[in-house]
Amino acid sequence: LVTRPGLVMLCLLLVACLLVGTSADGPGATFTAATVQSNPVKGSTPEESRILTAHHFEPFIAEAVFKGARIVVFPELSLGVSELSRAESVKFGEPLPAPSHGSPLTPCGYTYWNNTAPAFHFLSCMAKEYNVYIVYGCIDLQKCSGTGCPKDGMDVYNTAVVLDDQGQFIQKYWKEHIMFTLTHVFQIPSTPQVRYFDTSFGVRFGLFICFDILWQHPTIDLIEMGIRHFAFPTSWTNFPPILTALETQQGWSTAQRSVLLAANNAESPAVSGSGIYVSGVPKAQYFEWQKGAADEHMQLATDLPVNVKDPEEEEPSLTHPTNTEVALIPFETPKRSLEACGMLRGDCVYFFPQAGMKKTLHAEIDGLKCSAEVVVASAAKKERFAMFAINEEIWLGQNWKLHLRTCGIAKCFDNHEVCIVLDPTTIKPVQNLYESNAVFSTLKVSAAGFNATEHQYVMPMVSVTGGHLLANTPTNFASNGTAAHLHVDTKTPLVDASLLQREWH
Repeated sequence: LVTRPGLVMLCLLLVACLLVGTSADGPGATFTAATVQSNPVKGSTPEESRILTAHHFEPFIAEAVFKGARIVVFPELSLGVSELSRAESVKFGEPLPAPSHGSPLTPCGYTYWNNTAPAFHFLSCMAKEYNVYIVYGCIDLQKCSGTGCPKDGMDVYNTAVVLDDQGQFIQKYWKEHIMFTLTHVFQIPSTPQVRYFDTSFGVRFGLFICFDILWQHPTIDLIEMGIRHFAFPTSWTNFPPILTALETQQGWSTAQRSVLLAANNAESPAVSGSGIYVSGVPKAQYFEWQKGAADEHMQLATDLPVNVKDPEEEEPSLTHPTNTEVALIPFETPKRSLEACGMLRGDCVYFFPQAGMKKTLHAEIDGLKCSAEVVVASAAKKERFAMFAINEEIWLGQNWKLHLRTCGIAKCFDNHEVCIVLDPTTIKPVQNLYESNAVFSTLKVSAAGFNATEHQYVMPMVSVTGGHLLANTPTNFASNGTAAHLHVDTKTPLVDASLLQREWH
């Protein structure tokens, strides 16, 4: 049975009922949403941990509803997983039914579901009791037999579950792109899934999980259906300086002109970073590399649009000129030999920012021609930066090859060794990855030679000292498929300003 909240929780709920979580219908209609960066609670067994974690969600849900949220998103695999063992991971899972869209199941109140899938049952009761949509990540266990069935007789899926504001089970999505660290645990669905759900406050949300964000399916499938709101449970491993969780979230939201609700795990500085974005504008963001594994936090954003406007009608931190207006810096072929960027195949030009420095830099790799103009306002101490052009393919999972075709300006993690690494967890001290002292009064990056094929796109990636995003400083980005430019104007020390193209393989 579900434990009733205490008197304080009831009072909060009564007050929340008086709050308006959505505005009136129409072009200017808005809603409030929350994402939660959290960690599984450790119990004496995986089964106990799963149930304790579900109960651990309740204070976050109560606070979000008290502040007007209509939807709360929790991280990928938020009820727990074991990277070391499939057998142990299965113990964190629950057998979930297929959602029935004609007459949705309400697990809350049914003894069968309380016994069979207690976390699923409890969170259904939370959604019903608090009158809020809940999206959470978990492990779905499906019995199987015959050819292709694993030896344990179980198909195991990395799953996002959606419960509506009546506690009804209305959707689930099985992750398609599994990172190499978990390919021994999870199956890839035999048929790519394109999943979405409709809400009582007039928004249709698409669903995908973590690594899916860098691929065509299901993300672009959903975009082509006209969906512009997304719930995104994630457990993102940061690869500073060029591929952090916040940068990727903001870059994707910018490129797709979409609302993104991103909830990351709080495992460590290496796995952390959550936010809420409207066409690239960070309405809420959270990342603190100093706090480590106890870094739980709720992000809340109000006034999110039910109908996403054209970004040029907003007041964004990333504005969008028309896609045909790309201001390229005149490229000059470097009169030097190719200089390595570290472990990634590319060309790098290294420099140490000094106050008053003005430079135009160029790098080129495999037809990708990158240029940058920099004017340094201040540099409190000696730090090495690189202007880079990278073209590299990296195997990151079962059948998944990540093609990095990117260029920009980034701070190197130290002044002597390679600038960009594949395993940032080896870098000590950690602040070398996220902290910077160099302020650029002008920083422009442009690139020509991106591969213009159907569905591919360029993402702007910008982070400042502390691993954070620019919140209120204008940043200009435009792309026409083969070329792109990014103009960063900030008084905050910079870590990275780059352009990343996604290519499908």
